Amino acid sequence: MSISCHQDNSLYVDLSNSAIVIGFLTNVIEVPVMAKITNIQVMRVLLSTPHFVFHFSHTDFIPFAKLFLYINFCTYNNVFKRSVLLLPKTKNTMKYKLSIALTLVATISIFFGYSYIKKNYIISRGGLLKYERAEIYIQAGHEGRTKGSTGTSSKFGNEIDWTPIVADEATRILREAGISVIRTNADHRKYSVVDLALSIHFDGCAKTCATGASIGYDDPTDKPAAEEWKAFYSSYFKHKWHEDNFTKNLRYYYNYKYTITRDAELVLELGDLTCPTQAKWMKKNLKNLGHVVAYFAAKRIGKEHLISKPYTS
Repeated sequence: MSISCHQDNSLYVDLSNSAIVIGFLTNVIEVPVMAKITNIQVMRVLLSTPHFVFHFSHTDFIPFAKLFLYINFCTYNNVFKRSVLLLPKTKNTMKYKLSIALTLVATISIFFGYSYIKKNYIISRGGLLKYERAEIYIQAGHEGRTKGSTGTSSKFGNEIDWTPIVADEATRILREAGISVIRTNADHRKYSVVDLALSIHFDGCAKTCATGASIGYDDPTDKPAAEEWKAFYSSYFKHKWHEDNFTKNLRYYYNYKYTITRDAELVLELGDLTCPTQAKWMKKNLKNLGHVVAYFAAKRIGKEHLISKPYTS
């Protein structure tokens, strides 16, 4: 596939013997086939020729917004070249004024189009993916899986059953307080722009009570939030703590890449589900733990006054 801007003021987009032709000064618009393409990659720009040629690779499908950007970029360059090199030097001709007007329109559309897409979309292998936006992001670890990594288990319960209880309660409390929340399962795999992202987990170990609560994050800028969580949760959780990022799964948690945060993205291991003392306490306080998570999240964004302080039994 190729896109060409020629001196005849037309833009040609050729795809499998179908074409989209747009005449900019002649007001001719002809679209024989509404073609869709994806995985656009600019391979070459020929600036030394009288026109501009963009070569792309493609598979099946493309969001039109991306094609719109390239059309405007191509339009801008073509009109600008005409206004500088091809039009008469006198500033009193209708063509000159029209060319300048088109250049300004194209420049403005490029700027606002690019700004809008950069703010709301991410370019991936699947094309343009729209960001989800909220104040808080809460993930229930392992939720939704039937095989693979389904979490730890013990006679006291299963991690995959406990994490949704905590996440749902935290989400309910936050939303009732007017705080927007993206609530996800283990394999949401959508990009989210939020203030704070929290992934809820419980730990486990073959050796009885060898582990406890811990926290994971992927960037030093997350450390202040991690320290505040440890101090806050320690007032409820009176058991063993591990150092930050003590496992690779905490340091390189797979979901970090899907969250873009203003404050921090944290993995909260709430305790050892295989340790009787910890597990019994957590099991009877699962909804209270959701309240603890909600209050912490609200506090990190300066809205803790909207939520009552939690308690545990």
